[in-house]
Amino acid sequence: MNSFKRGRTETWVLIAVSLIILAAIGKVLWDNNYNAQSLAPLAGQTISEQIGALAIDSIQKQANRGTYAPPVQPDKSRKDVSNASQGVELSADYVGAPERQQYSSQPKLHEGQRIDLNGADTLALQQVPGIGPSFARRIVRYRDQLGGYYTVLQLQEVFGMEPDRYQRIKPFFYIGIKNYSTPFDALRSDSIPSHPYLNYRQQAALARSIRKNGTLDSWHRIMSLEEFNRDDSVRLSHYFHFE
Repeated sequence: MNSFKRGRTETWVLIAVSLIILAAIGKVLWDNNYNAQSLAPLAGQTISEQIGALAIDSIQKQANRGTYAPPVQPDKSRKDVSNASQGVELSADYVGAPERQQYSSQPKLHEGQRIDLNGADTLALQQVPGIGPSFARRIVRYRDQLGGYYTVLQLQEVFGMEPDRYQRIKPFFYIGIKNYSTPFDALRSDSIPSHPYLNYRQQAALARSIRKNGTLDSWHRIMSLEEFNRDDSVRLSHYFHFE
């Protein structure tokens, strides 16, 4: 019975000593950034042999290194062009592409505020509630094709413009800069301009009339062509004129 107690007591003492040694070794390994690869040669050894080997190895490393010195922290204020940054290879004479300009969302206009439909760029157009980048580009693209808007109502012709969106955005616009108008007598049969209000058949009819008569001299002559009607003359009168 006494022999059993002594054996159990010795076992607990051995376990306690082992835990103390392991804790001390763990602290040393943590403080000195121990390389985990050094544990590979210990494979196959008993726990006691591993504890002894780790303790000896740690003591030898401390003796070789001398006193402990904290690692030098890099100076983050300096740009190291010799290293790759976010997957981009850099060098002494190549510092990478310039930083992309970050655009914040445009502040929206309030009720009663208006902007010139012919003078606003895509960023200004995005200040209108209900207009995002895509519709802003569409409005500008159609404006360029027309030669400028002559009325806010033409916004209804922009591709994808739905009636409810049009009604929401219409109050925020006015026509300030006038649209461009081309004199009819400047047209040549081989250079009829492309315009959203002129289809292919109408362009061909104008070219034939110019070749036959030398020029286009009146709306009456244009309206005599079967390819044109009164609505065409109303639309075109804002973009073509007679001197």
